[in-house]
Amino acid sequence: MQLNEKQAFFSILTVIAETVNKKISPVLMKTYWGCLKDYSFAEVQQALGELLKNPDVKKHPYFPAPNDVVALIQGDVGDKSLMAWTEVKRAISEIGHYDSVIFSDELIHAVIRDMGGWIHLCQCTEKELTFAQRDFERRYQMYCRKQPKILPRQLIGRIAHENAVTGHEKYIPKAITFSIHTKEVQKC
Repeated sequence: MQLNEKQAFFSILTVIAETVNKKISPVLMKTYWGCLKDYSFAEVQQALGELLKNPDVKKHPYFPAPNDVVALIQGDVGDKSLMAWTEVKRAISEIGHYDSVIFSDELIHAVIRDMGGWIHLCQCTEKELTFAQRDFERRYQMYCRKQPKILPRQLIGRIAHENAVTGHEKYIPKAITFSIHTKEVQKC
């Protein structure tokens, strides 16, 4: 959020506080600002609006914590891991194990590396992928909480692997950048 949006943000926060009969102190407002200022005003406004529309708030009134707002903006780790798996599953079917791939989320690289690598994952049967999904989501959630120190920049496909092993480094194709969000696949 921009500094010129601070008053509008405080106004929305005050409305939410009033809906649950809570007084909000200046210190608490500054705390919320500090936690949420890195998000756009539109994102924060939409998340706070969703909280106001939630029917459970009327039954169990509570004042949302900053992490409640962040969860509405970003999704929780369960949501993130499911979206990441959706991206991986789509890349498996659209790219396959021959090409190297770069995901926009580098945590995906670390998880797949730990699960045996891109080539191995792409060669799993549909039944094996069902079990792999659970393993992937569990590992992804763990890495969301504690990010590994080293994140691979890409996942190596069969062509790049075999050319590297046989000494044909100049014939290693560039990795494909894949993102479900942009709905496009492009070679780097």
